[in-house]
Amino acid sequence: MGILSSIFGSKKSINLEDGSWIKYYRECIWKDILSFEKSNGESQTIQVGTDSCYQAGNKVYCICRSLDEESGTVAYYGIILNASSNSEMNIIVDRCEDLNQNVISKDDWTKGRYFSENKFPGIEKAINIIRGNASFNNYSTLPPYVFSLTIGMQNN
Repeated sequence: MGILSSIFGSKKSINLEDGSWIKYYRECIWKDILSFEKSNGESQTIQVGTDSCYQAGNKVYCICRSLDEESGTVAYYGIILNASSNSEMNIIVDRCEDLNQNVISKDDWTKGRYFSENKFPGIEKAINIIRGNASFNNYSTLPPYVFSLTIGMQNN
């Protein structure tokens, strides 16, 4: 039995509100960390919320976003970095909203998704930026979004 199950009971006993993990981070300071080329040939960036970077043990958590002003959408990503990898950013959850925070697609907890060096050359630099910010945000209590990610991973 996992620690969360022992504290809260059955793993399905905690229901997360859609988008609860991004609630306090939409308006944080965003820093460009990755660029990629969209299918139409235009450049797009992925940004990290510098206030969201958090380290707990050998894991680093953060929230990233990709703002597409042309389509008026923002894709948010809940990310975990593993200590053993400098070439992957594991996507735990993502969602898409318009610029007025109206939901386009709800939280997607599909497992096995990640940003990798294959699709995003230079990802190691992005990971180092995230780890650097996390070293400054090493709190004794979990930020609310990390708790939400933990519960979401357990439920899905």
